[in-house]
Amino acid sequence: MGTQVFPTLAGLAYPVEREIEWNNAVQETISGKETRVAYWATARYKWTVALNFLRSSTAFNEFQNLWGFVSARQGRFDTFLYTDVEDFQASSQSLGQGDSTNLSFQLLRQFGGSSAIIEPVLAPNALTVLTVAGTSVSSTTFTVNGWGTTAPGTIAFSTPPANGAAIAATFSYYFPVRFDEDVLTFVNSMSKLWECKKLVFRSVK
Repeated sequence: MGTQVFPTLAGLAYPVEREIEWNNAVQETISGKETRVAYWATARYKWTVALNFLRSSTAFNEFQNLWGFVSARQGRFDTFLYTDVEDFQASSQSLGQGDSTNLSFQLLRQFGGSSAIIEPVLAPNALTVLTVAGTSVSSTTFTVNGWGTTAPGTIAFSTPPANGAAIAATFSYYFPVRFDEDVLTFVNSMSKLWECKKLVFRSVK
């Protein structure tokens, strides 16, 4: 699983499309009654972006950088990390309570208000504050497992938190994603200037 971060590019244009995707089955009887089955506990997301310009001069080599990034991913094969500027951080997010035994706690995010589903965070960026029973703890007392590890997005304590101790974290995160297609089109609109009108990638779990 790739851990490279999608590059920041000056030519990124608006609008940026973001889709939320669920996977359900709906069976309808002859009476018209429905039975619905939800296959996923959390959603997947898809982004569609456009890059209006990618410079390929000596001073600016955005085209070469993006080309190399796409090439390294081998199309849909490998994953990478994406920062959604509207959805990239959690503040004082509850992660559960200690039980004097458990050492591992999953990072979580709740985006979209109190009615939104709480989802696991699989690709943490920077954890700035971790509290146990309301008290900040030293970074020497835990490790954070990133994307690409066997337990992505988990916090592993060296000593289990006490029974009933509330655990909360403030942190930033990426979305682990992959390109949606194996073919990407770049257009050379003028000398030393390229564009990519449709770049699509989707989240992975």
